[in-house]
Order: sequence, then C-alpha cells, then structure tokens
Amino acid sequence: MSIAKRRLRRKFVCRYQYYNDNNELCFEKWRFSTADGGKTFMQFSVPHPLPVGESGWADKGVLPKYRSLMFQQPDVRTALFLQHDVYVVEGEKDALNGIRAYGLEQQCFTSSPNGSIDG
Repeated sequence: MSIAKRRLRRKFVCRYQYYNDNNELCFEKWRFSTADGGKTFMQFSVPHPLPVGESGWADKGVLPKYRSLMFQQPDVRTALFLQHDVYVVEGEKDALNGIRAYGLEQQCFTSSPNGSIDG
C-alpha cells in the first residue's frame, strides 16, 4: 500500500505538546488511530520563521534535539522542587489518565517522547 493511501486510513486523535523548562513549546507529538484499530504517531517541531514561500511544520531531526525533554516537563520540575511524587509512565495518554484518575495535587505523571521505547 502506498504511503498516501496509508495516511488516508488514519484518523487524528489528539496532540501532546512538549515544553522546555522555560515553558516554551518545543515540539508536538500527534496521535492517530489506524483503520486496523492500532495507533501511530508523528512528531513535529514548532513552526519557526521560514523563508518566503515556505510554511508548515518540520518533522526531521525533532527527537535528537529534544530527547531529554519529558512530557509536562515544567510540571515535573515544579513537583521535584516541592518534593512531590513524580511517576514516569509508558506514554502521554497514561500520564494524562494518571492525573485524571488520581487527581492528587502532590503527584505528577510524565513520559519520555517515545514512551517505553526510550525506557
């Protein structure tokens, strides 16, 4: 199957934004569901000023530059400073579900950009 046909068979689900310690958006990770019930992801760097006639998001070289970022990194830094618990879970969805499920102010949930692949 061609790449174009595979792209048509996926549906956008959500995006996860990665911020640095200065609370600046560094990149986004987009989650898609596939026709067979699976999932796939794409990572994009933030749009920077581009030469005239060019626009859009670049996805080449995103991860090596930001490999050390954690999902919700500013919250992680704050939690560590306040000596709160920080839980590293498999992926961004799990991190968000952990926050929703437990709702405790003294806990923080995070993930690496590639979930268990980086662990």
